[in-house]
Amino acid sequence: CVVWDLRKNDPIIKVSDSTSRMRCKVVAWHPDVATQLCIASEDDHTPVIQIWDLRLASSPLKTLEGHTKGVLSVAWCQADSDLLLSCGKDNRILVWNPNSGPGEIVAELPTSNQWSFDVSWCPRNPAIISSASFDGRVSLYSLMGGQQQVQPSNSVSDSFGPGLGEVAGQPQHTPQVTCQLKSPPKWLRRPCGATFGFGGQLVSFETVAGVGGAPSKPAVYISSVVTEPELVEASSKLETSLREGNLGDFCQAKLATLGEDGDKSKLWQFIGASFGENCDQQFLKLLGINLDELSSQLKALLEPVKENGIEDEVIEKVADLEVTEASDEFEMIAAQAVAAPEEVPAEAEAPALTTLDQVFSLSKDPTSDQGQLTIALLAGDIELAVDLAIKQNRFAEALILSIRGGQELLLKTQALYFQKAASEDKDVSSVALVEAVAMGSWEKLVEHCGLDSWREVLAALVTYTDSNTKQVLSGRLA
Repeated sequence: CVVWDLRKNDPIIKVSDSTSRMRCKVVAWHPDVATQLCIASEDDHTPVIQIWDLRLASSPLKTLEGHTKGVLSVAWCQADSDLLLSCGKDNRILVWNPNSGPGEIVAELPTSNQWSFDVSWCPRNPAIISSASFDGRVSLYSLMGGQQQVQPSNSVSDSFGPGLGEVAGQPQHTPQVTCQLKSPPKWLRRPCGATFGFGGQLVSFETVAGVGGAPSKPAVYISSVVTEPELVEASSKLETSLREGNLGDFCQAKLATLGEDGDKSKLWQFIGASFGENCDQQFLKLLGINLDELSSQLKALLEPVKENGIEDEVIEKVADLEVTEASDEFEMIAAQAVAAPEEVPAEAEAPALTTLDQVFSLSKDPTSDQGQLTIALLAGDIELAVDLAIKQNRFAEALILSIRGGQELLLKTQALYFQKAASEDKDVSSVALVEAVAMGSWEKLVEHCGLDSWREVLAALVTYTDSNTKQVLSGRLA
């Protein structure tokens, strides 16, 4: 193999292997290193591919042995110097990695019945390979995987003509071969890249070329990019709080910078309350609901008005009395008797009267409502008595009797009462919260409440539900 200088039309160097009698068929230049080339032998006795460097022309750098018969064509991929293509008389198309150790076969392409005498890489899409065979066909292959059909060999059809090798009634299967590289090619690898991380961290990578012919290695760099110092400082404080666990102090410091007004301040107040001890009480206060104040107002409305009566009158008399000196002991005793107010005994509160404190009569008339209820109670059938009271629209008696009948009967009676209240075509706002508290129907309360009552509904969830239910329904309410 002789290398020529076309400008001078003179030979530069002659490449030959003195240890073997190989006949050079094809030559391909290395796509990255200008002084390297590969030579393939078509001799069936020495079917090898040699890699040469013109700077060391005394012997080949590497010899690739994989074909069993002479090599007819080689092609070096221009997009990836780690891929070398070859075809030979052994009806094999091999993809080599000439830069890995002694040379590794990374893929083998399916072939037809005839030899392929030429192979080539697609200049626009390096993943596509073409081969030309002696049967007059040009085949295209893809190195990105997928299944490719292989033409089956049928000696009967070749000898007796097309169509005679097929047996009637027997399905003909075309074998399929998957071709895929062992490692991704260079054109799929990103030469460099960068991405931002949390806290202003920038992670970048690149491929660093090896020194002295060493393979390239990827390098990763981590650096800090500070464009907003305030954001970096806030991020550092948050990381410190997360590490030390003092999230409540972090929220208080945030509120100190934001002030007490504004939506952001309200948001941080709620976040800070979630880290406190009595978070439910803090949530209610932030919602504008003070339970102590509301309880005091209700108690003031329910307390009876105190009668001033005798006490005020006695106090006034004592204030108006004037005690003078008595001439003798008898007058002094009389004066003290006049000055001492008459003690008014406190009247004992009379117990409230009930229905049993009055004269009554029991009727057993089955045609009257009272008689039906009396008969059911005398028979000891509490459930029947509750049903009769409900039919008579006497829900107060029905609820009281259902307590005696057990928990199941009580729940049934409560449900019937709330169904009755919903069917009367009236405003059910006063009964809805009662039903939710009594029956635990918090999902219905959240689903059907008006938007103007979201604070009250959230306060009810905080007061009555557990932590898991509270979180789920609060998110649904939002």
